[in-house]
Amino acid sequence: MLKVMNLLILTLSMNILMSISSNARITNADRGRCREIFNDIDDDKNGLITEEDVSSVFSDPEKSQKLDGMILEKEEFKNALLNRLKTRREMNLDAFVTYLYNGESFEARKRDMQKLFPQKTVIQREEIYRKEVFESLRDYNLKESYTIEEFTLFYFINHELI
Repeated sequence: MLKVMNLLILTLSMNILMSISSNARITNADRGRCREIFNDIDDDKNGLITEEDVSSVFSDPEKSQKLDGMILEKEEFKNALLNRLKTRREMNLDAFVTYLYNGESFEARKRDMQKLFPQKTVIQREEIYRKEVFESLRDYNLKESYTIEEFTLFYFINHELI
């Protein structure tokens, strides 16, 4: 009985430490970048994304239109998010940021984008289409322009297509 109790306490402690360490990497800047898209998906505006929110937003063309230019394959994104919510049941902003970044550093990816578009703070759609690495995006109607930060977030959301 004592061994089981110790194992339970150890497991609980590890889960708490992992939660703290993963949230510690999320900065206020990260939260700010993802807040708009999070709020667009949080249909009931309770600060949590649930399966109901995702289903509601992505099934309503008017609501999902807000995501145009940021999410290229809405059905795939919706299904991936719903799949993640099967185990989590709900997702707060930090969990959403962690989900989008998938363990990568926003700042490192932003530096990569800055190397691709040197001395640019705003990238025009045609400039993106001209980069060989983004050839696959030509089939999509991107926004007219993105800031480097917006395009980095765009990358995180759509990285499987790029």
